[in-house]
Amino acid sequence: MSDGRMIELELSNIEEIKPSQLSLMPDDLVGHMTAQKLADVLTYLETLKTQYLPCYKTQDRCRHAELAVRPTWREIAIDFSDLVYTHLRWIAEKRQIVPRQVMSPATNDFRIESEAMTIRIGAVSYLNTKPLIYGLSRRLPDASIRLDLPSRLAKRLASGELDVGLIPSIEAFQDPSYRIVSDACIACHGPVWSVKLLSQVPMPEIQSLALDEGSRTSAALARILLSRRFGLEPTMVNWPVRDSLDQVNTDAVLMIGDRAMKDYFPGYSHVWDLGEVWREWTGLPFVFAMWVARDKQHGDIAEKALIDARDDGLDHLANISAMEAPRYGLSEERCLSYLRDDLRFYLRTPERQALQRFQSYAVQAGLAPGRNELTYHGCEVA
Repeated sequence: MSDGRMIELELSNIEEIKPSQLSLMPDDLVGHMTAQKLADVLTYLETLKTQYLPCYKTQDRCRHAELAVRPTWREIAIDFSDLVYTHLRWIAEKRQIVPRQVMSPATNDFRIESEAMTIRIGAVSYLNTKPLIYGLSRRLPDASIRLDLPSRLAKRLASGELDVGLIPSIEAFQDPSYRIVSDACIACHGPVWSVKLLSQVPMPEIQSLALDEGSRTSAALARILLSRRFGLEPTMVNWPVRDSLDQVNTDAVLMIGDRAMKDYFPGYSHVWDLGEVWREWTGLPFVFAMWVARDKQHGDIAEKALIDARDDGLDHLANISAMEAPRYGLSEERCLSYLRDDLRFYLRTPERQALQRFQSYAVQAGLAPGRNELTYHGCEVA
């Protein structure tokens, strides 16, 4: 290991690498790897995932049909290697590298990884997305899955770099060709904890607002709430992801995602949880993001896998929390409470009504075109 900017993935020591060192790697962390090395690592991870598919991590034990031992890197690989594997697959696609022939330990059958990436999927890189992508790469083994900020995913879907994306709901209003392709989403029915408007002055006195670089939907929601409740149109500035809260010089700041998951922010005496404020104002849930496709063909490919991945993730929230909590400085209990109690992951009738209300407000505020109606592809109403 070096200074944190480079990670040597030697096959001889790959079992010593910690999950936190592998997840959400930017491209340059694997840019130094040879083509053969990258292919070998992909092959190795795929073998682990196949071999330990039934294995799930608890606090101190690994439960398996034939195993009852303390978890090792191999045994918990299935719980975190999806992020690693899908990111490396994306790198490999860009560099036109294909994993070598893989033998499944479960069946002793040989199979060849397909060189063709049949669908390009983008998902949000925040904790709130983990239940939606749990095992997704196993259900779509030929897919290229990219993790990024919500705002960047929206740009990539719009530019054609992605076929399906978990994009901010405000972006689904922008293009009439977009179609919602799953009833899996990121929503809340009240306080959401990870979307906050912090202010150093009383809310009616806000004159300047810093917007989290990753935000799109939350930025629109904050503007709508400030305008409709107080008649405010504050000056907006961008708050880069790399900057700390100490570097913000505005009256208020919109903070979303992982860095908002705290209960105390020194210097900010006024705090809005936007999910809670929206619920109190409208009586509706709020939908922050949903799966959107550019065309029917890719929607057909992804629909069932996206639903199944969500259902599987919700069945294993305790496992996800045990694995992810240390990365975010949370206790397992708080992490589980956030995923289980603060968030909702089904796009049902109340959520659709909320989307219609939000779209109406966004159109009136000039944040969305008025001519586009949401299109649902293969999503059952419950």
